[in-house]
Amino acid sequence: MEILDNVGKIVSDTYKSATKASSKLIEESKLKFLISDNEAQMKEIYQNIGKEYCRAHFEGKSFDETIFENDFEELKRMQQENDEAKEKILNLKGFKKCVKCNKDIKTEYAFCQHCGERQPEPEVIIEEEVKEEKEEKVCSSCEAKLNDEDLFCPFCGKSVE
Repeated sequence: MEILDNVGKIVSDTYKSATKASSKLIEESKLKFLISDNEAQMKEIYQNIGKEYCRAHFEGKSFDETIFENDFEELKRMQQENDEAKEKILNLKGFKKCVKCNKDIKTEYAFCQHCGERQPEPEVIIEEEVKEEKEEKVCSSCEAKLNDEDLFCPFCGKSVE
C-alpha cells in the first residue's frame, strides 16, 4: 500500500506542478495578446495623426494638435497598460526590473547584480495569499489534488466524499 501511496503522491505533485505551469502560460499568452492588440491600435492612431499632419502641411495650414487630445490620452493609456502587462510577464517568469539600471533581475534578489542597487522589498499580494490559504480538496485514498466539482478521483477512481 505504501508504494501506491508514493505513486499517488508523485502523481499529485506532478499534477500540481503541471497545473501551475499551464496557468502561468495561459496568463502570459493573455498578456501578450493584450500587448499585441494595443500595439496594433496604437499604430493605427499614430498613422491617423501622421496623415492629418501631412495633409495640413501640404495644404499650408497649421497643424492643430488639440484635435488629437483624446488620441494622445488613449495612446498614453495603452502604453501604460502594455508596460504593466510586460512587468506581469516578467514576474510570471520570476524576474523584475532593477529600479536603477532597468535590467532584468530575479524577483528574489535584494540587490541588482548589474549595478549593485538595493531593490525595494517585494509587495505582498493578498489575493494570492488567500488562494494559497484555501484548503485543497484531496482524495482520501491516493491524496491526489481534486477539483471542487470532482465526484470521483481521476487518478484512482475512488468516490469523493
